[in-house]
Amino acid sequence: MTIGVVILSDSLRMWAHARGYEAAVAGFEVVTEVRKTIEALKNAGSFDERFFDKCVKGFKYDSEIAEPKIVIMLSVPRPAHYITFSVAGKQLAAIVPPTYAYYREEARRVRDEILSAGILKSGQQLVPLRAPLKSVAARVGLVRYGRNNITYTRSRGSYHQIVGLASDAPPGAFEIDPVLESPGLMDECLRCRACAASCPTGAIPGDRFLLRAHRCLTFLNEFPGEWPDWVDPSWHNAFVGCMKCQACCPMNAGNPEPEDTGVRFDEPETTQLLSDEPLPADVWRGLDLKIESAGLGGDRQDVVRRNLRALIKAQGF
Repeated sequence: MTIGVVILSDSLRMWAHARGYEAAVAGFEVVTEVRKTIEALKNAGSFDERFFDKCVKGFKYDSEIAEPKIVIMLSVPRPAHYITFSVAGKQLAAIVPPTYAYYREEARRVRDEILSAGILKSGQQLVPLRAPLKSVAARVGLVRYGRNNITYTRSRGSYHQIVGLASDAPPGAFEIDPVLESPGLMDECLRCRACAASCPTGAIPGDRFLLRAHRCLTFLNEFPGEWPDWVDPSWHNAFVGCMKCQACCPMNAGNPEPEDTGVRFDEPETTQLLSDEPLPADVWRGLDLKIESAGLGGDRQDVVRRNLRALIKAQGF
């Protein structure tokens, strides 16, 4: 079975290209097909139960538009970032992988750009798509999956952010082009196992397409709890997420160095974050506001402090 992907009108294609974006548009039924695929994987026992409950179970497959007609999917170039912490007179640049910093702000900015460009007709709605964006974007051919289950574009590798939007604009205004229902690995991955060799936790298997996500450092450090006994303290390499599989990937050659968020914690502030004692609400709020200014708001105090302690230990501070 194939699903129709809408070939972009010239105005949207030109608009996206001028900004260095990649884009695709599909009939909204692609969202239903993605839902069926994820349900089939769940029924087949392909997901670790804890990972499913925390990362998949909550997916929605709709929009706030009563009768959405199309989805607009864009890939926007994004660098990695860093936040600076002061430890024992030294500066630690704590890496934040692409898509974490300013994620919501970037999605809002792109939506506002489309609306301002006048690409849609007056009265047509454009709202955030509530669906697994990676799965939808791969289904419409916007991105391809790496062996690490991260999405890639040919121009920016994995250094990009997917923005998904829904609209009630009629698909009949566009020409339809069929795409594969179930995208697989990039051709480059068939000849390469760099990410699997680099992954310290063994989360990238050789016997199946899906990541063993419950063993991924990204999954482990995004949620509260103690580190499993099998996690080596030296493996930690980012403030949140993990860069091991992206840093070694040949598809990411030539991407820019991490950009400074401009957020810096002086030594007293860093010491507060590293202490073992719970921080008073007012103290934590002041520190959390700085983290939020890097576009990383919403994390729990115990998660932020645990991750920072682990990273500083791994970096030998």
